[in-house]
Amino acid sequence: QAVSRKNPTLFARAKYLEGVIDVAQSGLGTERNLNADKLTAAAESFKEVLRIQRDAGGTETIDRVAADALLALGRLFYSTRQYDVAVTYYDEVATDNPHWLEAIYEVAWVQFQLKNYPKALGNLHSVNSPYFASQYFPESRVLQALILFYNCRYDDADAIVKEFVNDYYPLMTQFKAEINQFA
Repeated sequence: QAVSRKNPTLFARAKYLEGVIDVAQSGLGTERNLNADKLTAAAESFKEVLRIQRDAGGTETIDRVAADALLALGRLFYSTRQYDVAVTYYDEVATDNPHWLEAIYEVAWVQFQLKNYPKALGNLHSVNSPYFASQYFPESRVLQALILFYNCRYDDADAIVKEFVNDYYPLMTQFKAEINQFA
């Protein structure tokens, strides 16, 4: 809070960090009671980062922090079940943003909650495309299977689950073997 607005880059980074701290102090993601005031403060801090980007112009650092703030706002509003607002922030993540694929995946969960299954499946199609084969989003197939199951496409859901097991069971077996070395 002591960082001056005179240095927009440093101020943007400080506001983002302030938002992260407020989220952590809010109890979001824990079993304790939520502190709504902290969540509101966090959202305001993240929005301030976006205002700084708009007003100060985009430097590389401010653009990166603003991109992180968009994801943080999407996640915050998803976590508080304000799905329409979450979609708004996720949709602002530009395709040249290094976190774009994460945003596409995460907004698929939001679309699932909104029961917008075609949009969610479209996003998952992108995430699971061969172009992004080197990216790791195993839960995307779980979501895909859920959507297919909810739409009574049981054979398709079963095929996705089998594909998931075939792809990730060997990895789980390897991890267990590694962990058991130290047990």
